[in-house]
Amino acid sequence: ALADPSSAEAKRDVSVSLNNVGRIKAAQGDAAGALDAYQRSLEIREALALADPSSAEAKRDVSVSLDNVGQIRAAQGDAAGALAAYQRSLEIREALALADPSSAQAKRDLSVSLSKVGDIKANQGDAQGALQAYQRMFTILEALAKADPSSARAQSDVATSHALLWQLSSDAASKRRHAREVDRIYSSLEQRGAHLSPGDRNNWRIIKQWLDNNPK
Repeated sequence: ALADPSSAEAKRDVSVSLNNVGRIKAAQGDAAGALDAYQRSLEIREALALADPSSAEAKRDVSVSLDNVGQIRAAQGDAAGALAAYQRSLEIREALALADPSSAQAKRDLSVSLSKVGDIKANQGDAQGALQAYQRMFTILEALAKADPSSARAQSDVATSHALLWQLSSDAASKRRHAREVDRIYSSLEQRGAHLSPGDRNNWRIIKQWLDNNPK
């Protein structure tokens, strides 16, 4: 990048390297070092997006860096800082999905941002705000799963969103409906021989236990 300061590709490569450094430092427990690397990556990507405002890739890169910053701030207990980063990422992804309504990737990215915003709001005790974010996420993921019914990942994403809605549902009928959908989807995926992650299996175990303990 120093040898060719006009090269957008070289600058993007630096941002990727900084993200890799950030991931390593985060894994080592060096949150401050990870945040510094992620913020430097974010600065580069913001400049690249500003220099090429028509580039969807540059905008998506900014949203990814914002997610990284949000993740570290959340781990540090800075919920307000994490939420600010996640909401900025959400705004970018909403615009990208609107600009390319046929893009499944853009829609899935948007659902990820909604999940992160919902998680922070839930941890802050804002159940209504979290529920709204999770419901929007569910609507997107359900549509993606219907558009690609053979995708195990899409089905698993829907099950995860049902599990999140189950956690926040105060209405007994809604809570049971979400729980049954989680059980149904994971059962179907297992029967198909699809891979279930440890997180999937843990969600399923918790839901099945709740259903057993709360017979209709």
